[in-house]
Amino acid sequence: MRRQLYGASAKGFFVFTLLLMLFSQIALSIASWPAIKGQLVPELDQKSSTVAKSVALKIGRALDYGIPLDGLTGIDEFFGEILAQTEGISYLALTRLDGTVMVSRGIEGARLQGPLQSLFPGIREQTGKPMSLTVPVADRNADQRTYRNTAALVLQNDEIEAAVIHVGFDPVYAERKVGDLRYAVVIVLFASLLIGFEILLATLTQNFIGPLRALADWVDRMARGDFRSPGPSESALAKGIHARLSALAAGVRAALDGGLGNSPAAGMTELRASPLVKDVIMIRILTFLFMFASMLSRPFLPVYLKGFADDGLGLSPELAASLPITVYLGVMALSMPYVGRWSDSHGRQAGFVLGAILMASGFCGTALADNFWLLVLSRAVEGVGYASLFMSCQGYVVDNTNPENRSRGVATFVSAIMVSEVSAPAVGGVLADSLGFRGVFIVAAALALISVPVAYRILGAGSAPRHPASAKAARGQPEGLVALMRNARFVLIALFAAIPAKLLHSGFLIFLTPVILSKFGSSPSEIGRFAIVYGIVALLAMPVFSNLADRYRCHFAFVVTGGVIAGAGMLPVLLSPQPATVLLGILALGLGQAMSISPQLTLITRAIQTGSPDTGSGSALGVFRLIERVGGALGPLLAGVLTLKLGPVTAMAGLGMVMLVSILVCAVVISTQPREKGGLHAA
Repeated sequence: MRRQLYGASAKGFFVFTLLLMLFSQIALSIASWPAIKGQLVPELDQKSSTVAKSVALKIGRALDYGIPLDGLTGIDEFFGEILAQTEGISYLALTRLDGTVMVSRGIEGARLQGPLQSLFPGIREQTGKPMSLTVPVADRNADQRTYRNTAALVLQNDEIEAAVIHVGFDPVYAERKVGDLRYAVVIVLFASLLIGFEILLATLTQNFIGPLRALADWVDRMARGDFRSPGPSESALAKGIHARLSALAAGVRAALDGGLGNSPAAGMTELRASPLVKDVIMIRILTFLFMFASMLSRPFLPVYLKGFADDGLGLSPELAASLPITVYLGVMALSMPYVGRWSDSHGRQAGFVLGAILMASGFCGTALADNFWLLVLSRAVEGVGYASLFMSCQGYVVDNTNPENRSRGVATFVSAIMVSEVSAPAVGGVLADSLGFRGVFIVAAALALISVPVAYRILGAGSAPRHPASAKAARGQPEGLVALMRNARFVLIALFAAIPAKLLHSGFLIFLTPVILSKFGSSPSEIGRFAIVYGIVALLAMPVFSNLADRYRCHFAFVVTGGVIAGAGMLPVLLSPQPATVLLGILALGLGQAMSISPQLTLITRAIQTGSPDTGSGSALGVFRLIERVGGALGPLLAGVLTLKLGPVTAMAGLGMVMLVSILVCAVVISTQPREKGGLHAA
């Protein structure tokens, strides 16, 4: 009955608002699409004209110094640099005034000779204007291809016509970019809905569901004769309810004090204000903000880091790219127990603000770094910041839940992480195409700082854990390590299932996926679209597999099967190195880990209960989480070494083999052990 008071209204309002957002964004996208599509070719024409005029000006200056046109050297290399740095340009050519090709890059001069000569002698009147140019191609399926050619005169001493520069692009490129824009619009639409979902959920909980839930609790207490007044609230709705019910409660208390007879309230103990119950749903928006910021760079991070490799380091580009990621993950893992303890003693708000400042500093340092070691230091600072943010949010969930509802609270916390996993890489890829790699890190830093005022509103100043023991368990202090290392089942699952799973996730998804796809020519936005597949699969499949594992008690089978699927999915890339097989690997990883992650925790809990009953489950799970994170930190380093020795494609398959061999060893060894009641085989 209490839930009906606010549940139906909140659900209807929530669905209506989301649908309104969806339809309005779709309508806006459809209305603006023709304008976006129609502006692309003129923009490319303008780019070609700008390049042609710039190149013509530079060659004209060389002629001004008395260098004859035939004596110019290095033009071919100069054209090559321009083509490498300017996306969309298909060819550059320098011709005489009669159309004779002197130098060309992008398309052979012999193929351009005839089509360019056909533009003369009227080329003087056509300079700066795009023209169609049909060029023969050496292709079995086509005899010719049409380009848009833009010409610019080379002037000596600003008046003597000496030569002509031609710049052309293929309209097929424009069509491909239109297709990319279509995907980008869909991705941005999808991501904006997810972001809107998180903001709407937080706003609705703070201003609607929370006050109505407090009202239902208060009415229940009043029905039992408890007329104590709840504490004040910042919500306008709650203030109105509070004022009216306070008047009612005061009237009832006055009537009781006037001797209207015995009542359940007559024996009421000392009146004390009880604050409105905090709702862990509010922590979703904070978790979403910092996780979204941390995952924005996932589509391009290794590619960006490779640019810091130089001969002075003595490191290959592969190791130079993997080392900062390894440092980030390693520092994050090792600092979590300490920042968790700091958050316990100084409050969740202080821990979150500290983490946000450190993370923003790390992002800025990564964006502005001009040498490798400053980059590594920035990544380490970012890792400490992430750990502080994560432990503060997780601690808040532990503080405001009890054993009966803690699983639901943790699920709420984890769901915000999964939503970030789905939306952030795609948005980061789109931003990288428009702002550049460094610009994305600045955006991430801004998001981290934006979360600070939100934290001040959501997290109570100086809030301390209300469940110290649970907070200690959540921190994951590595106590009882010796006893756990004697637990054979715990060691087998940790070393041969958990570590390989995290190693494959960080080594393949975070490090190798951008490296391989960029090698295949994919843009950051395309890599971002690939990366979100993992999050979508995991988000949809994890609840299904968790329920199946609990219903049929097949946790061990799911862990093994999930590991086999994830590992085997890495192997087809050896037979067919292309983006499709990389996508297959991402799908397999998402499906396999969705199948195995939750059952893995169940197996660990049962292994502790049967093999180490004297070890606290909280401490044991803390050790297990630390071992997992160490595996995650080693993933990029191992992937970097394999890439250096074997290449990125073979490295992907190598990580898959590590997963396959490890999980099969785990399955064989555990299957040969004697069955124990409540043990792994029972699961």
